[in-house]
Amino acid sequence: LEWMSQKIINSFETEKENPFSFKHVKIYRSLEELDDLLERPMVVLTTNSSLEYGYGRNLFIRWCENENNLILFTNKSKFSSLNYRLLHSKLPCSMDLKWKKSVPLEGDELDEYLYEQEQKRLEEASLLEDQLKQQEEYESMSDDEDSNNDFLATETNSLFEFSNDVVISDIDPSILKKSNLMFPYYESSRRNWDDYGEVIDLDQFQSANDMEDDINDPQEIVEVEEAKEIPSKYIVEHLQLMVRCKVEYIDFEGRSNFKSIKNIIQNISPRKLLIIHGSDYIKS
Repeated sequence: LEWMSQKIINSFETEKENPFSFKHVKIYRSLEELDDLLERPMVVLTTNSSLEYGYGRNLFIRWCENENNLILFTNKSKFSSLNYRLLHSKLPCSMDLKWKKSVPLEGDELDEYLYEQEQKRLEEASLLEDQLKQQEEYESMSDDEDSNNDFLATETNSLFEFSNDVVISDIDPSILKKSNLMFPYYESSRRNWDDYGEVIDLDQFQSANDMEDDINDPQEIVEVEEAKEIPSKYIVEHLQLMVRCKVEYIDFEGRSNFKSIKNIIQNISPRKLLIIHGSDYIKS
């Protein structure tokens, strides 16, 4: 907000208006959402600017044969891209185009895919079961070590009730009356770890106020059904399109041409100049 006008800043601070909430700008995440709007004029900003993939390529296939449509490029793409071909072609013209689209799996392909997914699920379940068994064995070994440590601590305390020093069994207890700076330390039970580090109990970090709020304001848990992914594959179609739409280019790349660079250099008058990229004619 600090880069915006004072009017926008004041409206945000006083009226709590979102400056990025545009009245006439809508965000759509699929081409199907545009089908209901095709009967009226609109401006669509989409990717990719090269028109080699993405929503931009699909919209071009839909709209290129209508002479009322306009494709406006703000930058130039590499050679052999659809962007380059349109900017260097005399329109209207005919173009060959490859179109990759997703289609749902059917028949034997669908059965094979489902079989592979089932085998993958079984392998993951088997691997998880082995990991759980290893974890249980590790915890049981830890419990045994803890019980041995507790037994040793109890036996030591019974022999030396008034001593807090480390005790060695083959030494006469009478020489251990002098206090030592070291205190007895018993290793606690081993902690569990996962892929992200030590497993913690979140309830231990919950304050009394949070617990009271949870009791006073119980929230309903709403179960949301996950959208099932439809198995699909990509196929390539070769299309013959008649491009009748208009194509324009506006330079928004921020690059300077030869004349502009020459004027800038003359005004700066640098002692040394290093030129990179560009053609040999421009460099000379």
